[in-house]
Amino acid sequence: MAGFLQPFAEGLSFVLNILQAITILITVTTFLVMMFNRFAKALRTILKPCGLPFLRSIHIMFLCRKTPDKKRAFLEFAILKTKGRPTDAEEWKHIVNEFKNFYSEAEQHPVYEVPNCTVLLNEDLQDAATRYFAYFEDEAVRKTFGIKANAENEEPMEWVVRICVNESYLTPTCLLTGLLSDKEDNWTEFVKRYVSTGYISDSTESDKDDILTEELYLTFAWLLWGPSLELRYKDYWAGLCQISFGDESNSIPAVASSDVVGQFGIPMSQKVMNLLSVDENRSYGVLLNTTLSVHENKPFYKKLRDKVKPEESYFYEKIEDGDCPMAFRIEDARRHTGYRSEKYYCTAYVWLLFELVTEEDDAFRPERTLAFFEHANLADMGTYDFLVGTLLDKSVKHFKDIFADEQYRDRKYRFVCALNEDITIKCMEMYGKLMETDKDFAERMIMTPKRLPAEVFADYDAFFSKDTTLTFEEVTLKDKSTIRDLGNFYTEIYMEAFPDENERETFDNLLYYLKSAEESRDDKAYRYHIVLAKDENDNIIAGSIFDYFAKTNAGVVEFIAVNESLQSSGVGTKMFKHVKKMMNLDADKLRKRTVDYIFCEVDQPAKSRAAVKKYLYFWRKNQYKHIDFTYVQPALNKEKDAVDALWLTVACVNDFLAETIPAKVVIDFVADYMKYAMQIDDPEAMPEFKAMQEELLQKGNVALKEIEVQ
Repeated sequence: MAGFLQPFAEGLSFVLNILQAITILITVTTFLVMMFNRFAKALRTILKPCGLPFLRSIHIMFLCRKTPDKKRAFLEFAILKTKGRPTDAEEWKHIVNEFKNFYSEAEQHPVYEVPNCTVLLNEDLQDAATRYFAYFEDEAVRKTFGIKANAENEEPMEWVVRICVNESYLTPTCLLTGLLSDKEDNWTEFVKRYVSTGYISDSTESDKDDILTEELYLTFAWLLWGPSLELRYKDYWAGLCQISFGDESNSIPAVASSDVVGQFGIPMSQKVMNLLSVDENRSYGVLLNTTLSVHENKPFYKKLRDKVKPEESYFYEKIEDGDCPMAFRIEDARRHTGYRSEKYYCTAYVWLLFELVTEEDDAFRPERTLAFFEHANLADMGTYDFLVGTLLDKSVKHFKDIFADEQYRDRKYRFVCALNEDITIKCMEMYGKLMETDKDFAERMIMTPKRLPAEVFADYDAFFSKDTTLTFEEVTLKDKSTIRDLGNFYTEIYMEAFPDENERETFDNLLYYLKSAEESRDDKAYRYHIVLAKDENDNIIAGSIFDYFAKTNAGVVEFIAVNESLQSSGVGTKMFKHVKKMMNLDADKLRKRTVDYIFCEVDQPAKSRAAVKKYLYFWRKNQYKHIDFTYVQPALNKEKDAVDALWLTVACVNDFLAETIPAKVVIDFVADYMKYAMQIDDPEAMPEFKAMQEELLQKGNVALKEIEVQ
C-alpha cells in the first residue's frame, strides 16, 4: 500500500505544481493585460491627475470589463464627479459605488445631473475633458472603444454620458470674450492698453476725427467683461444659444440643432424658438431644464458650418477657437414653471454702439467707437425696459452735449448696432422723433447702419490682438535674406519714423556700421545689433538698432521704429523687452553681469514735429528719465547738421528710483556712443563733446528728471 501511495503523492504534487504555475501565469498575464490595455492607459492618462489610486483602477477595470461604452461612461462620469480636481482615495471609493447605480446597460445615454452651468465652466474639469478628447484622437484607440473614425462626413465624437442642467437661463445670444479674459485677468496690461490707445484719440489736429478719451473709456469698459449679441434666431438660424446662471459671464454656448428632432417631430431649434416666444411680455430669454450631449469642440462646429448664415459664421468660429474643449448640443428642453420661473434671473449688458464719422469713412476703426451700456436683469421685463430706456436717454444726452459745444461743431456719429433688434427699433424710434424737430441733431446723427455685427467684432479682435507673438531676426551680412528684410524695413518704416534727414542714417551707413561691427567682433569694448520683428505672416512690422558698451556696462537704444498702423498696440514694448534681453547677454559675455544703464535719444517735446507725443508715454512707462544737461548729437556726416532737438534719457536698470547719475558715466557713454555708433574717430576733438563734457564735469552727479507726458 505504501508503495502505491508514494508514487500517487508524487504525481499529485507534480500536477498541483503545474496548476499553480498555470494559475500564476494566468494571473500575471491577466494583470499585464489589464495594466497595459487601452482602458488602463486611459485611466492613467485621464484620471491619474485627479488622484485615482492604482488599486482602485484595477477595481474599475473589472467593473467596466463588459462593454467599451461602459468604460467611456466611467471616464466621463469621473470627470464630472471630480470636476477634474485631485480627489482622495475614500472619495474615489464613493465615486465607483455611485457609478454602479448610475450606469445601466439598458440606457443608451445615461444622464448626469448638474444644478446649473457653472459646474461646466470649471477649468480643472475642462482640462480633464481636454485629456479625454486628446486620448481618443488615436484611430486605433477609437477602434478599440467602438468609436467611428472621425472622417470628414461622419458625426464628431460624442460622450456616452449626457448632462442635464437643471436650471439654465437660455437666450439666443453669443457671449463675446472680454478683453480681461483675453489678457488672462492682467489688469496692468489692460490699463496700459487703454492709456496707450487713448493717445490715438487725444490729437489736437482735428477735433472731428478723434474719439474723446471719455468716450473711448466707455467702449473699453463695455469690452472689458465681454458683451453678448443676439443672433437673428427668427429666420435661417443654426441654433447657437447661451445658457447662463445669474450672469452672462457664467455661461456656456449650446446649439439647438435642427438635426435633433424632439417630441411631436419638432426640430430642437424650432422648439427653443417657440419657448423663447411663449411670453415675450414677461422675459427676455427663458428658464429651462436642458439635456445636453457633449462633443469634441472643433469637429462639432466644423460640421455645423454649412448650416450657419454666412454673416454670422464669425460667432460660431469664435466659439470653435475658444478654450473650452467641449461643444454642447441641446437634446431636450423643458420650461420651468412656478417660483423659479418667476424669480430666477440672468443679468447682462443692454447696449448701443456708435462710431465717429470721418471724411475717410470707409474702414471701421475700433478706436473711434462709443458704446453705451447698462447691466440689466433680462428675466424681468420691468427692469429690462427701464434700463433700455435709461440707456437711450443717456446716449441722447451725450450727443446733445457734444453738439452744443462749439469746439465739436464738425463732429458726426453713426449708429452701428445694439444687443438685439428690440433695442435697435426703440433707438431708431427715439432718434427719429428727435431728428424731426432738431435740424442740427438730424445733420450730425446717421441712423442707417453701415456695418454687420460680425464685421465689427472681428475688427475689435484684430485691433486687440495686434500685440500677438513676434519673431525676431538679427541682421547679418552673411545672411542676404536679412539684408533684403532690412531694406524693406528702411523704406517702409524707418524713413517714415525719421523724416528729418539730419537724424536719419542712410541705408549705406547702416551696412557700413554692420560691416565694421562684424569685422571687429573680437573687440570686447562694444557690440552692435540690428534686429527686426516679424508678425505671424512673416511681415516686417518693427525694428531696432542698439549697442552695448563694456566700459560703462551700458546699452543704448538708437531707435525702435514700429509700423505706424501698429503703434500703441504693444509691439514696441515687446521689441524693447527683446532688446533688453540681448543687451544683458552682451553684458554677461563681456562683463559677467547684467546691464546697469540703457540710454536712448528722445525728441524734445518742445521741438518735436509730432502733434501727439505718444513716444513720451512709451519711454516713461519703461522707467526712462531725462538727463538734465544740454545734449547735442554731432553731425552724422559732412552733408548733415548737428542736432540739438534731442534729450539723452536713461533707465537705471538696477535702481529705477535713482534721482541722479554720475557725470563720469554719462561722459564715458557719450564718448563710446560717438566712437562706435556714430563712427567718429576722435570724439574728444569734437566741439559738441567738449561742451557736454565741460557741463557734466561741473555737475558731478547729474539730475534725472521725470518725463512729463504731454
